[in-house]
Amino acid sequence: MTRRVRRNDRTTGLTHWRKKRTGTKVDDCKVTRLKEPVQTGDLNTVVSVSGFDSVSDWRDAIVELHDGLDGCGLYAVGNPKMVDSFDELPLDF
Repeated sequence: MTRRVRRNDRTTGLTHWRKKRTGTKVDDCKVTRLKEPVQTGDLNTVVSVSGFDSVSDWRDAIVELHDGLDGCGLYAVGNPKMVDSFDELPLDF
């Protein structure tokens, strides 16, 4: 399971993931909105499962993609075969 920051929730629930934006389906996943709007303190809580080495690295990537955190939300992405619910995540928002 990982956490991502997105500008909108265009796809939540059961969906699939691809290696490239226009690539073919690799596997199923479940996307759940955790918090909106997201703030830097929220990133501190879940950076260990974000795929980034630090909050600073994660913020830099967000700025590159979205020009900052304004209007972004925090989402959980996981394999639906392994994750029934994200409600039990230890999130401290």
